[in-house]
Amino acid sequence: MSLPDGVLLRGAVKMYLLPLALLLVGGAFGASLAADTAARDGYAVAGAVIGLLLGFTLARLSSLRVGQAVAASIVTSRSGS
Repeated sequence: MSLPDGVLLRGAVKMYLLPLALLLVGGAFGASLAADTAARDGYAVAGAVIGLLLGFTLARLSSLRVGQAVAASIVTSRSGS
């Protein structure tokens, strides 16, 4: 079985870097929403968790869509040869 070029790398980037980037962005955004410095850590944690969950959800949704296209191209290339 062979995979098209770059599929493994794109999948790894999508599954690891997207959630990580949204975790950092969510944490920074949450910290910026805090009115006082005492609540800043709590807001940062809440924003980071929301960003992480959003990142995993987006990665999962996009992998379902792309996974079907990759599987279809593999089946087509195998049946055509």
